[in-house]
Amino acid sequence: MDGGLTYPYLMAQNARNTGSAQVTVPGIITESARIKVEAADNIFFDISNAHFSIVQTTTPGYALSVNPYTEPLHCQPNPLKYIIYSTRLMAFNAPVQLQLTTPLPQGSVFQFSKNPIQPGDSSVLTITLANTPNDTLDLVIQASAQGGPTIQRTVSAATLSNDFSGLALLSPPDGSPGIVLSTPLSWAPVSNAASYNLELATSPRFGSTVLARQENIIGNTFQPSVLLENNRLHFWRVQPVNLCGAAAFLDPFTFHTATVTCTTLESSAPVNIAGAGTPTIESKITVSQSGILNDVNLPWSRSTKNTSAILRSAWLAPKEPRSFYTMATAPSPANC
Repeated sequence: MDGGLTYPYLMAQNARNTGSAQVTVPGIITESARIKVEAADNIFFDISNAHFSIVQTTTPGYALSVNPYTEPLHCQPNPLKYIIYSTRLMAFNAPVQLQLTTPLPQGSVFQFSKNPIQPGDSSVLTITLANTPNDTLDLVIQASAQGGPTIQRTVSAATLSNDFSGLALLSPPDGSPGIVLSTPLSWAPVSNAASYNLELATSPRFGSTVLARQENIIGNTFQPSVLLENNRLHFWRVQPVNLCGAAAFLDPFTFHTATVTCTTLESSAPVNIAGAGTPTIESKITVSQSGILNDVNLPWSRSTKNTSAILRSAWLAPKEPRSFYTMATAPSPANC
């Protein structure tokens, strides 16, 4: 109002970055008005290059403004709310009829708190969206009055659905028995979730019994790093998260760990390695017990060879498919 020295009137907030916005100028008479546009989340701004004038109207009528013009993040199923303000110009007193002219998604409803309104009054438009994907909606509000202008105002909302009904725990299936040491956890993802939180516990209360907690999981699988307790019931659950926040945890799944017996076995007497040639020497560990072998740990192996050779060691299972580990040592005494 004063040639750009101060900017006391906020005409739009969080407007979309499209290069234009609808605004209602304040009812101030001036010949030195300027507009400043600045980034909502940064320090950059620009000011109009020249003064412009705001003059007194000479025609009876009304003006219309909406707050907010833009809803940058609307979290469903909360309703959208827009306040519609009208301003009387001169002695205009015809009632103003309000309409929402944009078709809404099927199942959605809207309502004006007051319709029609008298010039100078306001009304609240409430919109409850149904079956709306994550999208930006442009909505046209129209006002008309006998003997006055027909005015349209476009408002927008970036909607984000919080429908996580498709989210489901998958593996291990609920009530699974015989889990040994550790197991990957997986679930059916949903498009409305940006990430997931997960908890693994020994009690359905979780809390202090949580063995593993992981936040911001991208994807639909998680491998706990902790070894599970033997012969114990475990509980795990998943929580979806998006920009609107974290939803409630799903009801937990359970699984029961097996009883595991660990036995330490050693190979037979040391086997000599010939000093010449490249012989293959075997040292066997015999497992005499019967049962299911779930895990094998080789804590250490000790081999020695003269410094002029390279020693390669390998551990193999007796039958196919074979899993093995190999290691080559440098030309120096090998102690592995």
